[in-house]
This record gives sequence, C-alpha cells and structure tokens, in this order.
Amino acid sequence: MKTALTILSAALLGSALGYILKPNASAPKPDAAAAPNSQERAEQLRQRADSKQVEFIEIPSQPAAQPTAAVAPRPEAIIAQLTELKVDDARAPRRAVYHLERLVDLGDAALPAISAFMEKDQDMAFSAQSIAPTNPQPAKGGGKGKRSGSEPWNYFRPYPRLQMTLPETLRLGLLEVTTHIGTSAAEALLLEVLENTGRGVEVAYLELALQKISPDQHVEKILAVTRELLAIAPDANTEASLAVDRRARGYLYAILVKYKDRVFVPTAQKLLVRADGTLDGHVLGYLRRVLGADAIPILQTAINDNRITDDVAHYAVRDAVLHYIGESPAADALLLQTVRDGLARQEENGRLNWGVMKLPLQALYRNLGEQSADSLRARQRLVQQIRDEHDNQSLSDGLVKLDVQLEAALAERTGEGAPDK
Repeated sequence: MKTALTILSAALLGSALGYILKPNASAPKPDAAAAPNSQERAEQLRQRADSKQVEFIEIPSQPAAQPTAAVAPRPEAIIAQLTELKVDDARAPRRAVYHLERLVDLGDAALPAISAFMEKDQDMAFSAQSIAPTNPQPAKGGGKGKRSGSEPWNYFRPYPRLQMTLPETLRLGLLEVTTHIGTSAAEALLLEVLENTGRGVEVAYLELALQKISPDQHVEKILAVTRELLAIAPDANTEASLAVDRRARGYLYAILVKYKDRVFVPTAQKLLVRADGTLDGHVLGYLRRVLGADAIPILQTAINDNRITDDVAHYAVRDAVLHYIGESPAADALLLQTVRDGLARQEENGRLNWGVMKLPLQALYRNLGEQSADSLRARQRLVQQIRDEHDNQSLSDGLVKLDVQLEAALAERTGEGAPDK
C-alpha cells in the first residue's frame, strides 16, 4: 500500500512539472501583449505634450544676508593707482577708464585730490601712441626752394581734434572727470587750471568743459588765455615728449577760428613770417578763416616778402588769396598773374605742363556749388580773359570744360535748369 502511494505521488508530481515546463503556443507572449501599437504610442506622447500638470520645483528663499558697509575708496589712492599704470601695458587704457570712473562716482569728494595732483605739473600717457617719437621724420621740404620745415604745410592740414573716446594723458583724464562731476566746485577747479596752465591741449579741453558746464560764461577768459599762450610761445614745441603738446598751437588756433576772434589779428600779422623767412601755416589759416577777403592786404605783404624762398610757402599764401577770386580785384589780378607765370615756364612747342597751372585752376573750380551767382559770373569773366590773353590750345580746351561746369552751376543757382549739351 505504501509502495502504491509512493508511486502515485511521484506520477502526480511529474505531471505537474511537465505542465509547468511545457511551452503553451496558444498563450500570448508577455512582451507582445504589453507593447502598444504606433497609434497608441502617438496618443500617449500627445497627451504628455499637452499635459499642464508639470510640477515645478520651488526652492524656498532664504533671508538675504545684510551687506556690510562698503568703505569708500580714497581719491588719493585711486590717483596713485592711475600713476602706476604702465604705458606699454595693452590693458592700461581700460584700467585708466575704470579708475577715472571711480573718481567720477566720488563727486566733489574727489576734487581736492585732483586739485593737488594738477598743482604738481606732472603728466603721463596711457598708451604708447600718445608718446611723441624721439626721432621724428624729417619735415617735408619745399621743392627747389629753401626747405623751411613743416610749418607751411600746416596751412593745408585741418586743425587737430581732441581725442574724446579716451583721454590721452592722466591730466586730461582728470579734467574730464572734473567735467563729469559738473558741480560749482568742479567748475571752480577747471577755472583754476585754466588760469595756471601753459599747455595748449589743456586750454582746448577746458574750452569744451566750461562750455558744457556754463555755456558762453567763460569764453572771454578762454580767448584771453589762448592769445597769451600763442603770443609768448609762437613756435611749436618739437621737443615735447607727449604728442598732444607738439600739436598745442593747432589746438589754440582752432579756438580762435571757432570764435572768429579778431583781437589776435595784429599779433598774428607779426607772426606770419618769421625772421628766417619761415611762413607759419597755422597763422595763415587763422587769418584767412577769420578775416576772409579782408586778409588779402596782409597776405600780399607776405607774397612780396623776399625772405620767403620755400616753394610750399609761396604756394600756400597765394592759395589763401585765391580763395576770394570774384570777390576781390586783388585776388583776380593774382589769378591772372599766376596763369602768366605758369605759361612762361612752359617749354616752347612742348606739351602743356598742367602741374604749374594747378593753383589757378584749383581756385577757379573751388566750391562751385557754394558760390553766389555774381561770383560764378565773375569766374566766367576771368576764364574768358585768360582765353583772350593766351593762345594755348591745350589750356583753351581745359577752360572750355571749366566753362561748362560754371554754366551748369550758374543755371542751378538761378533756377534755370542745366544747359543743353
């Protein structure tokens, strides 16, 4: 009996194991039953994308720490840091701006330290570009004539302009700081510097600064200092270590021209031609720009001055007079004489040398669109007179082209329309 039960138990256990281990082909695979089809997956993704139940994690704010009281920088220390900047450091200009702005933020509290530094008459450049070359290039000469340096060339150059993007030197930077502070105490400091400075570039900065703070209140004082500096130091400071100081006279004459100052005219007349025959181009430009045609008597004296032997100087002073052809009989006469002199220098039976005719032709073509109808007609008469006086085919052909432009400018001025070609 026990044997039979044992056999029966073994049979039942084997049958159960066989059922469990035998694969059932008809039963679905678990993975296949769980995987959704493409439409179901697309719907699930769409529902997730449209879900508005996104939970944002919020971090509870902590109480802000109370800042400790900042210690205001001492302006003396800031200026000391400015003086320690190295001119060969590429970052020096940017550091300079940072420190200068710190001084501006201090307001009136910075003024005593600025004043103390300005009294030292010390300065430094912020970049190597502001350092004047120790061996400047030789000045341009005047062709075949005596070489009198660069002075006559200054007539043809524009007056220098101040660099306003970044002050070129420490003192100029401190003047700019004082201007931005802009208080009555700052204005007083600027006037104090104006009273004591001997540098043309500082006068130019102070002119802009004082006009910004108190427009037209200090113009006479500015002009008085400008005249004084030009009278006592008429020569360029070619030995100055800073480039801005070598341009000082240009800055000062620009101020006189800006305000059309005639008080300086008698002094300028004496400075126009120096004892060695050098023509001062800055003075020549000032006289022409301020006096206009009224400068011609002074300029004629220079034309007849035998001390002047430089070709560029001869050209410059004649150009100044020829600005006023059609307005001044003296200018008209000089134009005709210049044409005669140019033709006399031509080779017989040779091609016309237009180089020696540049000065009169340039004068006739100058600023046609800005001339009055009377001035244009006067130029037409001059062109016709040149034609009648000289039998030169090349010159005559060139004058025909000029006459066409004169006629067009006159038609535009009088509103008659351009002439038919």
